[in-house]
Amino acid sequence: MVMPGRRGIQAGANAEQAAQWDGPAGEHRIRHAGVFDAEAGLLNGRFRAAAGAGPRDRVLDIGCGTGQSTRDAARAAVAGSALGVDLSERMLEHARRLSAGEGLRNVTFLQADAQVHRFAAAHFDLCISRFGAMFFAGPALLRLRAALAAHDTGNGVFFGARSWIITARRG
Repeated sequence: MVMPGRRGIQAGANAEQAAQWDGPAGEHRIRHAGVFDAEAGLLNGRFRAAAGAGPRDRVLDIGCGTGQSTRDAARAAVAGSALGVDLSERMLEHARRLSAGEGLRNVTFLQADAQVHRFAAAHFDLCISRFGAMFFAGPALLRLRAALAAHDTGNGVFFGARSWIITARRG
């Protein structure tokens, strides 16, 4: 079921970014979401292959924006789930509309600052970020690692402007 996220985020490490992503930058990304998603097409195939989401995985998508990578994860995790997290409630509303239109029932979206949000410990099998984690400092990545389940398939796959693929395995 597509569920609404929390309105408003706590003032944290990214208060200025949150204002931009929920303002002009977010509106631009929503207005041109199809263009941005098409541009990332080649990367998305490699990203999905590197992530390797399985049918029962519980996937956490950091900085999901308008939700393309979260929806892709939900389609792969047919008996699992995908949670997309972003600073921008406006982009998450767009992501929810697209998910509902595609009939995805195993995807949810949460407005939060993933750098400081406390995710449930050992809850997720896979943590992905197409471009959001590239803004993180080291302690934030450690918190995300703690949210991964402690077994061989708990891992993280991140794409960013400063890195091609970073994979971290838990266990």
